[in-house]
Amino acid sequence: MLDESWHPTGSLKHETMRLVFRGLITGGRLRAGSPVVVASAGNAAIAAAFWCRSLGLPCTVVVPLSTPAEKAALIQGEHARVVRHAPPAAIYDEATRIADATGGFYLDHFALAPDSATDPDWSFAPNLVHTASVGAGSLPTVMVAGLGSGATVAGLHAYRQRNGLDYRNIGVDAENSAYFPGWLYDFAGYSTGMPTRIEGIGRPRLPESFDPESIALIVQAPDAASIAGARQLRALLDKPIGASSGANLWAAIRHATRASVPETIGTSLADAHASYLDTCHNDAWCETKGLDPPEFVDYFRTDA
Repeated sequence: MLDESWHPTGSLKHETMRLVFRGLITGGRLRAGSPVVVASAGNAAIAAAFWCRSLGLPCTVVVPLSTPAEKAALIQGEHARVVRHAPPAAIYDEATRIADATGGFYLDHFALAPDSATDPDWSFAPNLVHTASVGAGSLPTVMVAGLGSGATVAGLHAYRQRNGLDYRNIGVDAENSAYFPGWLYDFAGYSTGMPTRIEGIGRPRLPESFDPESIALIVQAPDAASIAGARQLRALLDKPIGASSGANLWAAIRHATRASVPETIGTSLADAHASYLDTCHNDAWCETKGLDPPEFVDYFRTDA
């Protein structure tokens, strides 16, 4: 399991967003001093704010009204302005409006990240292959990755093709998300119209950038199982792991126990932030969301 929480912004989005900004600058789409506007309350927003600060670019991040103060503080800690907006689905239109009004650039990370992850300089794929190979003594046969923007599976697919590797990609989705049913029914316009409860994975509508050819299988992790997995990782590593990493762990175990032949499986610890202590690692928060992580404790027991 490759740990990506070591990045300055605490997640695998850090490296992807670096390549997004490099592509925008070298392509002439983003110029010195241009205000940047982002619509997200997740790791992409924190990473975008970091690179804006590093490049001396003013940054505004539009977040849902319900965004926890701790998450907003992480974004503001990178010197970005946070604008709260409702309803959640309207933050993208609001970000576009602010960009137009200020002469800024709307950074649509859902559209830009998948292409950036296919860049040969994207370090995640070779690092994951190396980590899985060292741990198992053989090249990976399966890669497990959460489905948020779709960038990770797109990058793993491109790396496999460039290097003649033979692993299969398994995407992990959350409840209420469009990825799993859209893929299952082969319907590119599938929409649930509902937000997901697992930060970092799931989308209410299947993104136009999603390429079903990049993936062999999509599984939908129960949200409570994703949280139970994150708690298991926290107990092992002593840091507040996000629930998307718990989803990765759940899916990797699921595949390993169902495979008809031995598999070498690679997956990642996607992020860790103190803000998760108030969400997926908080029993009261889980109760308000109708989630019961203890139901899945035995699934992750190392002595089982």
